[in-house]
Amino acid sequence: MNKNGDYNKRLFEEYDQLLERYTNLSLFLRGNTKLKAIDFTLMYEQKEIMEKYLKILKRRIENLEDLQKYRKIILPHTGLIKK
Repeated sequence: MNKNGDYNKRLFEEYDQLLERYTNLSLFLRGNTKLKAIDFTLMYEQKEIMEKYLKILKRRIENLEDLQKYRKIILPHTGLIKK
């Protein structure tokens, strides 16, 4: 796999892993927890930060897909431009 393939794979894996952790934390906080107020507050803050991080990763993925969709590739043997 080339560098771009590795980069893309890691980006999608990071998004999937974070989404799973975010979902689990959200479900945990909605449940009947017996956490101290400070622990709940910190975990809720963590969830909000994870949500922001997910949005950033999603934007990076969308940017990748846009680049792949619109990138022009010059075919070396013909000089033609492929979209």
